[in-house]
Amino acid sequence: MNRAATATRSRPSTRANTASNRAASCASGDQARDPPQITHAPSTVTVLTLIGAVLAALYAYRKQLLAEGTSHRADSTQLTERYTKAAEQLGHEQAAVRPAGVYAIARLADDWPEQRQVCVDVLCAQLRMTHETDTTAPGYRHGEHEVRLTIISSIRNHPQDPTAGTTSSSAAAASFRE
Repeated sequence: MNRAATATRSRPSTRANTASNRAASCASGDQARDPPQITHAPSTVTVLTLIGAVLAALYAYRKQLLAEGTSHRADSTQLTERYTKAAEQLGHEQAAVRPAGVYAIARLADDWPEQRQVCVDVLCAQLRMTHETDTTAPGYRHGEHEVRLTIISSIRNHPQDPTAGTTSSSAAAASFRE
């Protein structure tokens, strides 16, 4: 016989032997069982994604708090500057500048709820200050009467402003007595 024929004949017998060995092994219970394969990849990816999302949310929250704090400080600084400028106008030597200070402080009282009462107190203090009514007296300030009338009308009319809503300085108490 030639070699090709021999090789062809021997293969089926090898296969038959292997199959019969497996069958015998299964019947006797000697076969080694493979443990079930558990893949942790999907659950690990899910957990890592969840942790990443929580960390991103915490970072965004912290960044928002810092931005709000910075904004609040900037607003407070701006309002303080406005208050200083309005007080300077209220005490200015020129009569035409003082009523602008009155209106500036009244507007500031609406914009600055934390210091609303202080703004009203400044206007009331301006009214309580003594002033010279005699035009020939040395302490007379031209236009002081108009400034006082402007303060009184601002305090009187301000609560009647229908557009003011809840930010109106009408919630502040005006004290005209010393």
